[in-house]
Amino acid sequence: MVNDKLVSLVGIPWGYKAPPEEANCLSLMLYAQEVLFGRKINIEEDQSCSSDNLVERSNDISQYMNKYGYKVETPQAGDVGFMPICGYRHIMTFLSSNEVLHILINKTSRINRIKSLRGIEIWRVL
Repeated sequence: MVNDKLVSLVGIPWGYKAPPEEANCLSLMLYAQEVLFGRKINIEEDQSCSSDNLVERSNDISQYMNKYGYKVETPQAGDVGFMPICGYRHIMTFLSSNEVLHILINKTSRINRIKSLRGIEIWRVL
């Protein structure tokens, strides 16, 4: 999946401002859902993240996913993945069954291939 919209989502620096200026894994996922798939996920709670609440916010979003979709075993483009990493639930957007758009702390947003789905909770967004 290569298009201008996707290219604009790669290389965004880590941070707590709104994308496309900066992004964290939660804000990048929300932004990618809107830009790539035309979906607006309106989380009732405050969507802002900071270094003080990243763990809490990453856990909160998974609790809201049942309002926007349902769990699946095999991902497809547009699905959302949650994976435990470094004490929080890392959030990513599937671009295909084995590629994700995501961002890690103090890195830039990127596309990576997923070798194994083990430990990843996958949600199909409606």
